[in-house]
Amino acid sequence: MQFISLHRASSSPRQLTLALLSLGLLTAVVASFAADAPKAPQKPPTSRGALQEGFPFLTACVTAKFPAGNDANKGVAIRLAHDSAMLFDEDLLRFAAGWTGGYINPSGVSFDTGHGGHPTIYGTQM
Repeated sequence: MQFISLHRASSSPRQLTLALLSLGLLTAVVASFAADAPKAPQKPPTSRGALQEGFPFLTACVTAKFPAGNDANKGVAIRLAHDSAMLFDEDLLRFAAGWTGGYINPSGVSFDTGHGGHPTIYGTQM
């Protein structure tokens, strides 16, 4: 097999044209494969700061709507099926609340740097 050299003085114009066309075709093929290369995976979407969509639980001091003063100081908000959630209080070892239609309304230093509040349940408490 004979390779075509671009720097040889004895190359004919036809060989030079063929070499340049081959080089252009090779460049186009390589560029098309590079364009089809797999993209890097994107980060999972997050919603409202520290709350990640689909993460199963969150630990924080959480306030439920009723009964009055229903604060779970060491609360674990757990996502359940069918857009429902529950709140377990690790301090008093009790079921503090259950609700549907949402998850947690993030507020407080850990979520929005606001002082004086903490997360509350978001949805319809059962």
